Amino acid sequence: MKPFWLLATIFMILSGCSGAARMTDTATPQPVSTAPPTRSAISSPTATAAAIVPATPSPTAQPAATLPRQEWIAYLDEGLDYIEQNALYRSEVDWPTVRARAHERASTVETRLEIYEILRDTLDLLGDDHSAFLNPIAARSAEHGSPSGPMPEGRRLEHGIAYFELPRVTGTGEAAGQYAETAVQVIRQLDSPEVCGWIVDLRENSGGNMWPMLAGISPILGDGVVGSFVYPDGSSIDWTIRDGRAYEGDVLWAKAPAYIPENPQPPVAVLTGHETGSSGEAVAIAFRGRPETRSFGQATAGVPTSNDVYEMPDGAWIILTVARMADRTGQPYDASIIPDVQIEADGSTQPRTDDPVLDAAVEWLDNTFPACGHDG
Repeated sequence: MKPFWLLATIFMILSGCSGAARMTDTATPQPVSTAPPTRSAISSPTATAAAIVPATPSPTAQPAATLPRQEWIAYLDEGLDYIEQNALYRSEVDWPTVRARAHERASTVETRLEIYEILRDTLDLLGDDHSAFLNPIAARSAEHGSPSGPMPEGRRLEHGIAYFELPRVTGTGEAAGQYAETAVQVIRQLDSPEVCGWIVDLRENSGGNMWPMLAGISPILGDGVVGSFVYPDGSSIDWTIRDGRAYEGDVLWAKAPAYIPENPQPPVAVLTGHETGSSGEAVAIAFRGRPETRSFGQATAGVPTSNDVYEMPDGAWIILTVARMADRTGQPYDASIIPDVQIEADGSTQPRTDDPVLDAAVEWLDNTFPACGHDG
């Protein structure tokens, strides 16, 4: 069974590129690229957070199980071509050898499932731990599922510190908007002139749609470029926060009510754990390089990368890692993110009497910032 961050990524992929999901910023219109994909790929530079508009299969397309063997080979080659040309780690694979072995296996296949396995094995060779192959049934289920999840919440701690938990979100459209609005509403309710610092807990954020996360946390995160996607050719696309809106380049993906805290640039402690994955890692990265910010906890799941989706002729999906995430300083990530202060402890945020990660964050705020260290 795939870990949740990968399943959440599938829903996350469904959260942006379609006309229904892409938002219109009526206050500050932004140019949107309308260039169609040149192949049957559903190729967006940020399908880690972008939605998919599946290509329509040819009316004459047949299920792979009924195709002549030469057409199975063509199907295989189409998938291999896409992977070889677009994978983040494509340069680390011996493609002539991979193709030769794939063709050798395909020469004796008797079902389409065996072709699927060849493509899955090819994706495994990439070693990115984020790519996947979905058969047509699984792809349809991912496309039409009803994503949901917990909502952001928080509470005031002693010493004028506000605690804010940002969970996963796999929703799109109204669900994503509700999540972002709830996040800002909670922040507004917790905020006061006495709040000296914030703790942002990402320990149970296993991924999903990064854009409502960024829009929702924007009052604490602050405006400006907070990260980017970096591609193998060196090109990049920025993540930008502006007035509660989260942009990828010039494209608006999510928005929340604009709110400026009583302390517009508060100190922030970010909590991460082994379950912090994919889009959860994107939020952690967005705080990297921010002034007066420090991270605590455990290393993250290790999938801070961006995926695209390519739809095969029978409706199967190749979900392919194509880019790294980078922080505001330009530092890229492609493995577990190590917090500034490592504390190996239970990462659960359920109520308890012993939470050394939270305690360390509170201690840092108390000892570092004069406004903290007293009851607010």
